[in-house]
Amino acid sequence: MQSVKQVIDDYYVYLKERDLEKLHGLLADNIVITYHSQENQFPWSGKFHGKAGFDHFFSILKEHLDVVEVRVVTSTTGQDRVINQCEGTWEFKASGYRVNGSMVNVFTVENGKISGYDVYADTAAFAAGLTR
Repeated sequence: MQSVKQVIDDYYVYLKERDLEKLHGLLADNIVITYHSQENQFPWSGKFHGKAGFDHFFSILKEHLDVVEVRVVTSTTGQDRVINQCEGTWEFKASGYRVNGSMVNVFTVENGKISGYDVYADTAAFAAGLTR
């Protein structure tokens, strides 16, 4: 079985490649994705369940944002978790407004599969993009 760190490293590679089949291979059937913000603050706020929820979450993001750049600044790996602090730039499709901000991604890995993905982003920076 792959290490927890390797699972998440592969996740980022497949995400960048937009390889949905390989991404799904890394996900537990009962994965829960949580974008932490005020309720309904963003179209992508809240909880998304299962692989269908994962696909829905990313389809909402893709509808509203283009990823210009994201890089992992620091990474901490535990027995069943990887916590990555990221910096990046995203562009709102509707307005062209660019967000430069930080986020923390917390992954929980059980039996070699990602069962939890929590996103803690600079919500103030993203909220500014919705109003432009």
